[in-house]
This record gives sequence, C-alpha cells and structure tokens, in this order.
Amino acid sequence: MNRITFFCHWDKNNLIDDYVIEYLKGLNKVSKEIIFISNCNLSGAERKKVVDYTTDIIIRENIGYDFMAWQEGLRYKGYENLYEYDEVIIANDSCYAPLHDLTNMFFKMEQRQCDFWGVTQSLQIKQHLQSYFLVFRKNLFINKVFKEFWESIVIGENKIEIVQKYEVGLTSFFSRTGFVFSSFMNCKINYIDKIKIKCHMLLMIIRNKGRIPKANYSKKSMYYWNKYLPKKILEFFNLNKIDPMRFFWDKLIISGCPFIKIDVLRDNRYMLKSFDNWETLIKEHTNYDIELIKSHLKRNIH
Repeated sequence: MNRITFFCHWDKNNLIDDYVIEYLKGLNKVSKEIIFISNCNLSGAERKKVVDYTTDIIIRENIGYDFMAWQEGLRYKGYENLYEYDEVIIANDSCYAPLHDLTNMFFKMEQRQCDFWGVTQSLQIKQHLQSYFLVFRKNLFINKVFKEFWESIVIGENKIEIVQKYEVGLTSFFSRTGFVFSSFMNCKINYIDKIKIKCHMLLMIIRNKGRIPKANYSKKSMYYWNKYLPKKILEFFNLNKIDPMRFFWDKLIISGCPFIKIDVLRDNRYMLKSFDNWETLIKEHTNYDIELIKSHLKRNIH
C-alpha cells in the first residue's frame, strides 16, 4: 500500500523530542513518504534529527494550528501529485505513539468499507473523528471536494473555533458529500461505565465545590476543574460530552489503541485515579519505552 503522511509538529522550546522520533519510526513502517511540517523555528541540529525518517521538512510560522499546517503540506506536495498514492495520512505530535504496531491497525482497517477513518471518534459538539490521526482513501482525495475542504481553511480566532469548524467540520463535510467514515476503536459507553462515570463526575464536582483535593492532582488539573466546573456539570448530565480518548485512555490501550494523548498524562483533566498506575499499565500491555514519556513530561509539566 502506497501511503504519504503529513505530520504536524510543534514544541514550545523549538525542539524535536525523542518521542517524536519514535513516532516517525513507527510511521515509516506504514507510510512510504512523510512530509514533516514544523510550526516552530527549528535549528539545523534539530532538523537533522528527523532527516532519516522523513521525505521533506517544512518550517512555517505558527499560525492556524495543525489544520493550516496540513493545508500547507498538501499545497507543497500538490493535490494533483496525490494521485500516485493509495492513502493519505494526516497526523500530529500530540500523542505518544505507537504503543502498538501500526501495521496491525492498518491491516484491520483495510477490511473496513469506508472512505476515510480515524483511530477514535467523539460525540463532543457533534459526532466526528478526532483529528490527531486520520486516513483518507484514494476515491476521496482524488475527488474535488478534498481540495475544496482544505482550501476553505483560514486562520481562526482561537483553538476552540478551529476544532468546531475543521476537526468536527471535516467529518461532517465529507459525510455530507457522500463519503463514509469509520474508526479503529469502538468507544461506546456501556451501562456499567455510565454508572462509574456518573459517580466519578459527581464526586469530583462535590470536591471541587469545597476545593478539597482528595488525591495528588496537579495544580493544572485543579485549575481546569475550577475554571470549567459548569462544563463538567453538563458533562455529568450528558455523557456524550465525555472525551473517550481522555476518559477511557486505559481501556483503549488494553484494547490495542496505538496512541495516548500527551495531555491525558500531563493534565489529567478528568482527575482520574487510574493515572496513578499509568506506567505499570503501559509496561504490561505494550512494548513502548516509558522513559520517552517520562522525560518529555518532565520537560513539559507546568
């Protein structure tokens, strides 16, 4: 299968971390070419880190977040030059990956009848594929609507607007034009999970109101809860608002998900006790080097 990947990178210190190199190595097993698009000012030494794992490197101004970076990568390659590929991948460095071999995921997804797919989907705002890793098949990306979507992207006022218009909008746009989507992981919430989530959310709302942290939560986690308490109350009454990638991170890994979002371990926004054992869980169910995670988190904990 002939694939090309457009990989978006950003680092607050203008560095390429070791976990990114590991991710690129994993992508090389499934993708013939990787266009590395960095939204920061990389030195020559930093660029050399990825030379062996990428086809081209694009350095750009940090505007428009990931979607404008992917747009620039597609323009750089040329939409008309995508015809030689079977699949187009867009990805970013917001995850530690691959926790599981990507070839297995692609093999399973080749059996699915769909035009584009992601790893997980969410019902937040509206049903959509989460954009940290998306795959488009040839019948979609050679269609004029593919270029139409990407060329419609303009600079947004903030990240929330970008998510609403482009992450959520991407799935809606291509679905409306007749293309079928699917996701690798099944994130449906069963009855037992609903009970557990409601108990957890209610407990955290009560604790938050009294400002009584009952576990070793980070200051950032507490700040998140203090600031977004009304939003958390809404999530309590409408479980569709739960982000499966962040709430069911452990079940996803056990089930074979090759990705864990960095902010899951860095921020623990749902203040889950399950994070106390994240190292053990990853060691038991994957072959991923947790030292890559620990060193990156150490540099990025606020």
